[in-house]
Amino acid sequence: MPFPQNAYYTPGVEILCCTHVRLGRWWENLDFAAPHWRFYWHEQAGVSVSFAGKKNPLPPGVFGLISPNTSFAGHCERSVTQWFIHFLAKAPYGNVRAGVFTWSCQGETLRLIKRLQDLSEQGEAAVRERSMIALALVHLGLCHVPPDAIKPPPMDSRVVRTLAEIERTPMQAPDNSALARLAGMNTNAFIRLFRLAVGETPQAYSVRKRVDQATVSLLFSNRKIEEIAAAAGFCDRYHFTRVFQRIRGMGPAAYRRRMAMARSGGKALA
Repeated sequence: MPFPQNAYYTPGVEILCCTHVRLGRWWENLDFAAPHWRFYWHEQAGVSVSFAGKKNPLPPGVFGLISPNTSFAGHCERSVTQWFIHFLAKAPYGNVRAGVFTWSCQGETLRLIKRLQDLSEQGEAAVRERSMIALALVHLGLCHVPPDAIKPPPMDSRVVRTLAEIERTPMQAPDNSALARLAGMNTNAFIRLFRLAVGETPQAYSVRKRVDQATVSLLFSNRKIEEIAAAAGFCDRYHFTRVFQRIRGMGPAAYRRRMAMARSGGKALA
């Protein structure tokens, strides 16, 4: 019997970059926390990532998938070639606990990564096929995220409505009174309900989402920091820098430099 129509959904994957680099010992112990997913595969042994006190080896026979905002450290014993895909994903994969998920390369997944290697030298002529393979690898990787790693969405319909409203106007700071009216509650009761369901206030949730949006722009565009701050709804660069540093642990300019070096491996191969 076929699945009912409502048994299917699209996780809304957006590929941010897909390439390979040469890693060296400098990769050791950098903190790579960022608001997007990372997919890793290495051609040689000697790479591992540490998270929550556990060291996870990533030899050639193992793929690694790292969820958004996971603070992990990389370890590289010698020079190796690293293939990686950075991407965004919507529900339910937009709300996954921090973690490092690994699985063995086999069958179709291994054939896909080999095909991606073959296409890497073909330039613009192979963009379409490379993109489709990257999407296929990402979707296969998401299949290995354990169900208990996916955070359940809020069940209260009032909170669901207000979350949708915040997402609809991501550059605007939420008006608690307006959100409370949408939920059919008084303001104080609504804020208590929202905090209980989401784990933070509407204002804090909105700021965190806007910083995540700005972080992706910092990493995957050449836009000036002032432009990124304005696009994320911050009044000026000073305010943006202060909030960004509180959440990310360093200013946006320093973060962009650090993560660009980490992403490029110091020298991009393609």
